[in-house]
Amino acid sequence: MSRKAVSQFITVPPTRRVEEFLGAQDRFSAYLSDHFPGYEFRIAGNSPFRSEDFQVVPIMGGESKQSNLVGGFEMRVPPERAVLEEIIQVCHRFNVSKSRLS
Repeated sequence: MSRKAVSQFITVPPTRRVEEFLGAQDRFSAYLSDHFPGYEFRIAGNSPFRSEDFQVVPIMGGESKQSNLVGGFEMRVPPERAVLEEIIQVCHRFNVSKSRLS
């Protein structure tokens, strides 16, 4: 049985800008989804690692509808490193200060 590819990501803004991005999280998530159709983005306000750059974490597993040896948990195929780097570059271009209508 072939595994599904990762389609969900957790995005953590730079530590010093977390509040800005959390205030625009719906717009930021939609912006990322527009650039990467088929992917879903969740914006997180914390990370175990302090960083001055965006962090993008692929969600590598999920519940499986079929029973398996891991008790219903299905591992996903990880994205290429280039995909993660491209997501970070798109994050840099997001203008958090603009309204949705501008």
